[in-house]
Amino acid sequence: MLSYLGLVNFYQTIWVHVSVQPPVGLHILGACLLSLQRVFCFMGVLGLARHYLNQKATALDYFNEAVYPYYILHQTLIVVGAFLLGPLALGPILEPLSLIAITVFGCALGFEVVRRIEFLRPFFGLKMSGQYKPVWKKVGRWAAAIVLLPLCFIILL
Repeated sequence: MLSYLGLVNFYQTIWVHVSVQPPVGLHILGACLLSLQRVFCFMGVLGLARHYLNQKATALDYFNEAVYPYYILHQTLIVVGAFLLGPLALGPILEPLSLIAITVFGCALGFEVVRRIEFLRPFFGLKMSGQYKPVWKKVGRWAAAIVLLPLCFIILL
């Protein structure tokens, strides 16, 4: 708080009145105050995060699981949504808002679908929720290798 008050005071007394050229030492002092204020704000954010996010929460677990599927889905949804919304010429306000809405709701819906269909979970970076016999795990690994092998050859050649 003190660094913020010092920065505001420095701004009001030195930088606002540009007609008077302050000494170089005051500029250095202002730069140091600005740097300190940034560091203290960052430390405050880290402290708040540690206080509020360092406990078990079902919502936090849910969103942690959703990060990678959202990342995969949002790229496709943005491209497809922009392609479909482009010809409609909705304007500079409605088109981006529509694209954001399509992306957010599409990611939420896609994650819920992927989360509930066991077969799709590995394709979106989620762990399989069921316990399977070692034989079926081996079959799954071989099936994935066979499916991905042509793609590997295309990339390498």
